[in-house]
Amino acid sequence: SLSNCSLIWEQTNDPKSGLDVDTADAVAVDSSGVYVVGRDEIPGNDQWRMEKRSLSNGSLIWEQTNNPSSSDDMAYGVAVDSSGVYVVGRDRSPGHDQWRMEKRSLSNGSLIWEQTNNPSGSYDYPSDVAIDSSGIYVVGRERVSSTNYQWRMEKRSLSDGSLLWEQNSDPSSSTDHAYAVAVDSSGVYV
Repeated sequence: SLSNCSLIWEQTNDPKSGLDVDTADAVAVDSSGVYVVGRDEIPGNDQWRMEKRSLSNGSLIWEQTNNPSSSDDMAYGVAVDSSGVYVVGRDRSPGHDQWRMEKRSLSNGSLIWEQTNNPSGSYDYPSDVAIDSSGIYVVGRERVSSTNYQWRMEKRSLSDGSLLWEQNSDPSSSTDHAYAVAVDSSGVYV
């Protein structure tokens, strides 16, 4: 509860029971439900898992999975607006990590659009997503060399996920990674 942090409800889910790793990595909420994204290992490798749950008791409204490759794919970030659920994560379809972004239906989680981006041609992946009325903001990492990753930030279209702008920042000569993003009327915070 907001007043004293007491537990209102709890739910657990073990899609692939046993010692396999199923994780919930991000959560977003709107007036119709709670959206949870992460991964499960039902096909024998990590795949994206997305769930919408009831605000009142956490019961499952819908679930969707996506396994773009036969290797480890993971959903890391989620945001929601009145037109859909935006999910970002890792896709190993080309044999290494690339950025994957999806917009899904609020009512049943069906896919509205998807975009992939492999900026370095190597191990790149996004970590988080935020939205406002002008676009989707996605942050993560882009490989510069075998020992150096830099921050990558993208703004994408709400309607089809097309790229509006991109920015990179390489604050050190080692591994740098943008993990979270927020947006308001004055700017983007990474």
